[in-house]
Amino acid sequence: SYYNLIRLKHRLPISHKKYNDIVDEINITKAGYHGETRTDYFIQEVEFPQDVHIIPDFHIKLHNNRYIQIDTLIITKSYILIVEVKNIKGTIIFKDYPRQIVRVLNDKTRSFKCPVVQLERNLDGIEKWLTNNNWNLPIYTALVFASETTIVENAPTDQKIFFAKDFPLYIQKLNNLNPALSQKQFQQLTKELIQTNNNFIEMPLCRKYNIDTNELKSGVLCKSCGDKLFRINQRKWTCQSCGQED
Repeated sequence: SYYNLIRLKHRLPISHKKYNDIVDEINITKAGYHGETRTDYFIQEVEFPQDVHIIPDFHIKLHNNRYIQIDTLIITKSYILIVEVKNIKGTIIFKDYPRQIVRVLNDKTRSFKCPVVQLERNLDGIEKWLTNNNWNLPIYTALVFASETTIVENAPTDQKIFFAKDFPLYIQKLNNLNPALSQKQFQQLTKELIQTNNNFIEMPLCRKYNIDTNELKSGVLCKSCGDKLFRINQRKWTCQSCGQED
């Protein structure tokens, strides 16, 4: 999570080879959170049927070596919708072979993982989970760019792509689909999905980023700057770098 990444950054020496990677991940995670919040705001405009369940930041562990993370999962009696949200400034260019996106901003370019590939992996994962748990429900996917100022080029035509403000209209169309589940089935499916999400245990960040725990700073650290705190008395600590007291 974002706050775990912040804590890890404070524990890492600035000279550590993974420090800049963690800072980049923090910035991406923060932008992603703001994008998801903006998208959720527009989702609230939708007149859903009475039976709907929306799970943000949904995780499923398919087996020991594979798990999927979905920004937003929408479940109704008629369909499941997998939503991938991107909050990236500048011009986004979709590339093929290999598939990735390239962001151009202020004459600088940077590549990112292709969100369409992410959606395809998530679709495959949810399909497998439904099959393994004896469920049959149509699944749809949507890629949502949170900011209308983003310029999107060479977007794949076989993937539903929207700006956040336009996204509710697509959901409204899906809501016209005929129900595939009874009330009892819907309640049972949502119960199983929520339980699966709650049971997910995230991989420790040091293992994820291949960081030796012996390389981390030890002791009590300042909440403001991350440097070590020094005890003044039994109840008071101070940071010699920024002056913060705790």
